[in-house]
Amino acid sequence: MGTWGIGLTDDDLTADIVGDFMDRFNKGENPADIRRALEKSYEHTIGDSDEGHMFWFALAKAQWDIGALDADILKKVRHIIESETDAKVWLELGATNAVVTKRKVALQKFLSKIEVPNEKPKKVKKIRLKDAHYEAGDVITFKTPDDYFGVAVVVSADKQKEYPANKVVILGLKQKEEPSIEVIMNANLIMSRRRDFGVALVSFLTQYRKKVYEEFKIIGRVRVKVFVDRLAGVYAGWWFLPGSLSSDYFISHTEVKQEQPVSLKDYLGYEDDEEIEVIKENPS
Repeated sequence: MGTWGIGLTDDDLTADIVGDFMDRFNKGENPADIRRALEKSYEHTIGDSDEGHMFWFALAKAQWDIGALDADILKKVRHIIESETDAKVWLELGATNAVVTKRKVALQKFLSKIEVPNEKPKKVKKIRLKDAHYEAGDVITFKTPDDYFGVAVVVSADKQKEYPANKVVILGLKQKEEPSIEVIMNANLIMSRRRDFGVALVSFLTQYRKKVYEEFKIIGRVRVKVFVDRLAGVYAGWWFLPGSLSSDYFISHTEVKQEQPVSLKDYLGYEDDEEIEVIKENPS
């Protein structure tokens, strides 16, 4: 699971599901068809003992927002909240009693809200579709707050989406001189502090103030041979990248050596004796 917060849509999973619903709705899909599609695509999540109930929260919010809340979904959400299923999960995952109490209050407010029909439901919004800022395979250098070079590599790039994003891996590489592509490809990746997440995957939303990107430099583009897509552990703006090597979300570059290392070359699907395929030395 990615980032959690007290509010209903403060966690990554719920925000993703609501976003998926609204994307489909704004493309003109029927709410009943959207529900069926999401239940299928999030089947694994629904069956998860820690996260399954959050799917129904997200679906209820999205349906209520457009004025089409199904009676059985409202009943299901009411049962989850009144049985304190959510609160039990939070306690098992280490939340304090004070935090859980705040979460209960937030969920009760949510239930009270959706039990009353939405008098101002959202209408279909005309979507402006865009591409993510970077291309898959872009190798990006940046300066850390203590004036070292850090490196991130883009492993996926959304195309023609309302809120396009790049998924990025960050290297446990920190040096005074800008590293070469060869050094970068054999360097190890930063890992998530949650062991079940493995390699730290960050989803960066495209930002339209171009100045944001001025502190980053593309030094090359390599072919991503293999990338198994999954939910990112962290969702952030690009401002997060320069300080990422010291972020509490990740195992620091000095600690990576103590974990099972994963090199960028391995992560992108290259064999040990296989040469890196550089598509462009310095793409514009």
